[in-house]
Amino acid sequence: MKVTSYAVARPAYYDRNGATSVLVYSATDVPHAVITRATFTTATGKKAYIEMAAIFLRQETAATVVGRSFSVVRITSGTDIMDMARIDSNSSTVVNTSRVDHGVGQPTIYPGETVILRTYDGSTGGSIDYSLYAKITTFDA
Repeated sequence: MKVTSYAVARPAYYDRNGATSVLVYSATDVPHAVITRATFTTATGKKAYIEMAAIFLRQETAATVVGRSFSVVRITSGTDIMDMARIDSNSSTVVNTSRVDHGVGQPTIYPGETVILRTYDGSTGGSIDYSLYAKITTFDA
């Protein structure tokens, strides 16, 4: 009869076939409807952490008519959503107006859950520089 110990610790998540994914959207855009810029979905048998999420917006050229604008790094799980980082404000008639948001915490993304980068600008005229980022580490569950 062989006796084994079950006291052996499981490797840390980063030692379980860890892999990095980086979602990035960085461009200057004119007014537009809601657009999904990038997505990441956790595969079966995996889990993931969002290590960092950040958004930076800058009014590149003035809007002629101010409208609502937003950018978001969002986690979806079925019909449930959670915003990791979000800027929701009006566009501006003042050039170089900037807005910044960073994600807080390190949420776990389970199989089938998705990270999404989205932008929207409901103004008339003008343009906004968008920079949205998320660094994700995937590992064996």
